[in-house]
Amino acid sequence: MPRQIISTPKAPSSPLYSQGVKAGPWVYVSGIVGIDPSTGSLAGETIQEQTRQALTNCRAVLHAAGATLEDVVEVGVLLTNPTDFAGM
Repeated sequence: MPRQIISTPKAPSSPLYSQGVKAGPWVYVSGIVGIDPSTGSLAGETIQEQTRQALTNCRAVLHAAGATLEDVVEVGVLLTNPTDFAGM
């Protein structure tokens, strides 16, 4: 199955992994964090602000692949502080 690397300047990027990979009808997105791509810094100090930015970043990668948040099937979240779960 052919794979297409998905990249957009509207989300933070890393030299360690792709923002997204499209394989057939599927889009795999990983490493989405609450960093504002225009500043390169965390978006605010609260988990709510950072979660909002992470979703904005995810939406941008999905959009670049021709998908939306409504197409998402599964999400895995890693929190550095488990007590932030309720706020996220």
